[in-house]
Amino acid sequence: MTEEVILLLVKEKRYDEAIRKYVEQKKFAQAEEFCDAHKSLGLLTTLLTIYFDLYKQCMLSNRSSSIRAKQNDAEQYRTLALRLMQSHSSKN
Repeated sequence: MTEEVILLLVKEKRYDEAIRKYVEQKKFAQAEEFCDAHKSLGLLTTLLTIYFDLYKQCMLSNRSSSIRAKQNDAEQYRTLALRLMQSHSSKN
C-alpha cells in the first residue's frame, strides 16, 4: 500500500511527502534511491533535513520510553545523515 501512496504523491509532485513516507516505513535505502533518481529536484537535501529533524525530535521528546531507546533512535538518524553526506560528498 505504501508504494501506491508514494506513486500518487510523486504524480502530484509532492516529493517531500513521498520521501517522508519512505522514512516513516524505515525504508531508508529506498528513500535515498528515490532522491538519487530525482537529483535535479535537490531531494537529497530534503532527505538530510528529514533525518536532522527526526534526530532533533528524538533528543527533545519527553516520551515515557527509556532514555536508552530515545538515544538509540537519535543515533540511528544521526548515522543515516552522516552516511548520506559521506556517500554523496565523494560523488560530487
